[in-house]
Amino acid sequence: MERKRLPRLFSEGFSREIERLIDDFFSPFFPEEATRSFFPSMDIMEDDKSLIIKMDVPGMTQKDISVEIQDDQLIVKGERKEEEEIKKKNLYVSERRYGSFLRRVRLPEYVEGDKAQAKIKDGVLTITIPKKEEAKKKSVSVKIEGE
Repeated sequence: MERKRLPRLFSEGFSREIERLIDDFFSPFFPEEATRSFFPSMDIMEDDKSLIIKMDVPGMTQKDISVEIQDDQLIVKGERKEEEEIKKKNLYVSERRYGSFLRRVRLPEYVEGDKAQAKIKDGVLTITIPKKEEAKKKSVSVKIEGE
């Protein structure tokens, strides 16, 4: 028996609807974030020296994005404007997201927010925040005694 698959447009529309329901649910708690039109994907990782945040921001430049650190939070705001060319043509399918966004990340105590650096390349915003000297991992060998 052949299994039928749901059309791709249905599944993408369903994903957007779930995202909208989540946005509506949380908007009373985060009113500033409720106005966003899309939510850029983000990875947070760390190495021995720093905390690294990478965020997908395709089609955006440094002029479209602001990065701030307030107290213990990283705040990334931006806006991706709809291309003028699209507005002038008949649009049949629209899957790309436009509008403003706001992402907040609570930072650990062991980073130096005032030394953060950000760069954008190939549609990826990379924010590097160095760790405080005392927080950097130090390795010590421990001798194991036998019986």
